[in-house]
Amino acid sequence: MPLDAAMSKRLILSAAILLQMIQGASAADVAAIQPLFAERFYSAFEPRHCGRNVYGLIDESARASIDLLGAEIWIFRNEGGSMFGYLNVERARGEGPRGLSAGDMNWEFHVVLVAEGVVFDASFEMEPTPLPVRDYLKVMFLEDNPSGHRVPVSKKLDGYSIERIPVEAYLASKGAKLKGPKSTFQQVLTEY
Repeated sequence: MPLDAAMSKRLILSAAILLQMIQGASAADVAAIQPLFAERFYSAFEPRHCGRNVYGLIDESARASIDLLGAEIWIFRNEGGSMFGYLNVERARGEGPRGLSAGDMNWEFHVVLVAEGVVFDASFEMEPTPLPVRDYLKVMFLEDNPSGHRVPVSKKLDGYSIERIPVEAYLASKGAKLKGPKSTFQQVLTEY
């Protein structure tokens, strides 16, 4: 009996999660990812296309045989309804009233790469700034910033979700859209 596309995607995701569990701790080569990320930060950045930026980094890392075992694609969404469903971020790379700067912005969703507990986000700050998960979440989303678009931290902790997709599943699926398990910010902060 042939598998439909949805069933095929679920099997790929399940196989990647099982492989990760069997192999134990992740082994993504953060030291090798960092210089590639820094290079792409300036040469391949596409404003307002965080997904393309992350998938480009993953694809180029795979072509360079950089180990991505255990790395995950994280997709952030506002499930709580504040800000009309938009994510409110505090240190987005962009152009503001004073020229290029990192500051407050609202997005429909956001995509980053997480490897060995380090977040790689081409839309964060004005220079390559990989940070540990807890520090990244604090600075990018949870820092008190008296902007006009401020969403209370409590609403972000429980209302913002993070969907986590193993990079192995993305690479095995040849770029097909996959779904992963979701966590709240509060749950992720407990883990990290």
